[in-house]
Amino acid sequence: MAGAAMMKAHPMMTLGITGLLSAGSALADNWGPIEVNENFGGLPITQESSILHNQAILSLKNDSEGVVTCDVTFRNGPELPVKRTQKVAPGESGLFTAPLRRKVVKLTVDAQCVPVRGD
Repeated sequence: MAGAAMMKAHPMMTLGITGLLSAGSALADNWGPIEVNENFGGLPITQESSILHNQAILSLKNDSEGVVTCDVTFRNGPELPVKRTQKVAPGESGLFTAPLRRKVVKLTVDAQCVPVRGD
């Protein structure tokens, strides 16, 4: 009987995940606006932001010729800021995420990237 219950849950789980991925933009709209403050110092960095379910997501693509260090801070109302730091290689993207514990009225993301200097 337990095996039969698991077999019935599997198609529903697949349907739920498929629906969640296809509804990503609709979920983002329900969570509120995202304001990204960029400070890239003239570096060719492109950003994309989104909210998926209860995760804030920022992708930073490094189009420069050198490695950069990026610091990202997510601020959602009265929640404590969430800080993430990551080195991003040339031509690569860094993915920064933060959990959201409350409904987003306005999510502010501060992103700063600087070139990594040689030793």
